[in-house]
Amino acid sequence: MGFDAVPDMPEREYTMTHGQLVPVEDSESAIAAGWLIEVDGRQVAELTEPMYVSGSQFWFSYVIVPVTTNPPEQAQLLTAEFWSSGKAVFRSRKFGIVAPNALPSITPPCPDTHRLSVRGLHLQMEPGPGMAKKMAGFLKRLIG
Repeated sequence: MGFDAVPDMPEREYTMTHGQLVPVEDSESAIAAGWLIEVDGRQVAELTEPMYVSGSQFWFSYVIVPVTTNPPEQAQLLTAEFWSSGKAVFRSRKFGIVAPNALPSITPPCPDTHRLSVRGLHLQMEPGPGMAKKMAGFLKRLIG
């Protein structure tokens, strides 16, 4: 899927103001795995090809890949209004958990590259059993 032509989009100069984009090399992280974008419980896009925005502290850049076939929904994915509306829910592709503090840039996505800058993609995961608890269970089973 891709974007259909976006009619009446204002002409603007789009530049990354934080320097170069650097590929994310950590294949095990939620950042590298990408994000599913949901609106009202429906997936409308994916964020792929993560890049660290060099010179910034916590910003990452992703390519927006629409999964919706609805042209108005596709068009809104390239607007600052959509990303600043609070409608988009960022769900980790790797863990299936929502990043509650995701903050998209107020700069609209680039119409040429379809890149969006985002920060705050932190996940709050429930910890599993600690090593001490695992070892106690192992010993308990071993001893009988």
